[in-house]
Amino acid sequence: MHDSIDKFFKQINKSKNPLIVIPDSNNRDSTCAALALYNFFQTKEKDPRIIAAEKQDDILNFLKNYEKIDYDYLTLGDFMIVFDTTRQKIADVKYRLAEKKLEIFLSAQSNEPINPNNISFIPAENNFDLIIVLGASDLPSIGKIWKNHPNLFYNIGIANLDYHIENDQYGQINLVDIKASGISEILAYSFFYKQINIDQTIANCLYTGIMEATESFQTAKTTPKTLKIAAKLIDNQANHKMIVRRLYKEQDFLTIKFWGILMSRVRNKPKIRLSWTKATDQEIKKYHANDEKIKLVFNKIRKIYNKTETLLLLWQNQPNQTRGLIQNSNQEYFKELTNGEEWGKAIHFIINFELNKAEKKIIKLLEDELRT
Repeated sequence: MHDSIDKFFKQINKSKNPLIVIPDSNNRDSTCAALALYNFFQTKEKDPRIIAAEKQDDILNFLKNYEKIDYDYLTLGDFMIVFDTTRQKIADVKYRLAEKKLEIFLSAQSNEPINPNNISFIPAENNFDLIIVLGASDLPSIGKIWKNHPNLFYNIGIANLDYHIENDQYGQINLVDIKASGISEILAYSFFYKQINIDQTIANCLYTGIMEATESFQTAKTTPKTLKIAAKLIDNQANHKMIVRRLYKEQDFLTIKFWGILMSRVRNKPKIRLSWTKATDQEIKKYHANDEKIKLVFNKIRKIYNKTETLLLLWQNQPNQTRGLIQNSNQEYFKELTNGEEWGKAIHFIINFELNKAEKKIIKLLEDELRT
């Protein structure tokens, strides 16, 4: 691992325009590590960027430069439309400005139609010289950013920081520690190993990440090494009291009440390892449960019911329409089954029935599917 740390710091010292990527899973540990790196790069007068596909919850907004996280890659620069002429030759290109759109016409040299698979979209003027991916076991698990812009990852060197045992070492630099609690611990250890002085801003980010990864040092991921690193971060002025207050004592009271109601309604079918809960439209309004709050509470329930294979949350947001979140290791299958869309590691779907009827239908469907 020390050799990988040496290579990592050699590369980030050379980099002037690094891109820090938070995968769709966007757990808070990865976000904290991203902000620690961003703040570190700024102390070196570099020009870093952070990109995340999913909106972060605002609990971490007390960390410096939290507002610098970008959520749409299109905001980071202009784009080129690229046609791969090694597969098909182009005879002519024309364009026309129509009402509210630009139309581009391509004519192939042969008589065969243009193959859309030969067209790609890449940043026209990006000057990134390093991509740092935090917490993705392989490139596809980065999620939407990888899916929409794969060429970016092939054209620029990648530093892969991760703790998952299944990591497939996809980077030019692979800083992977499967015994670490998370990315923040790996990054903090790397700073200390290289004897790099970090300021309070960076220490706060890393300490917060470790607190989140270990659920305040209470999970089995908390090792003596974790505690030793946390103590060193406090020596570097990480503000333990402030961080605990912001993470746990100032959480929105309505969120805690909403979480409690959902927890009180959890039902289980042990034979198919299914757990589910639900919220009425009145409760959604009463507790101001927007999409971000629902995702936050769903993730909290997931941490508690981490042994269940499938977790389902249903809520009614309007008459005769129920929305759902479902999480299972076979995400693509459930995405197709529910005709849903990805929300991080879960699938969001809509069923056009009121809540109780929707619950009966979706539970029956899952019983049939999970038994097969």
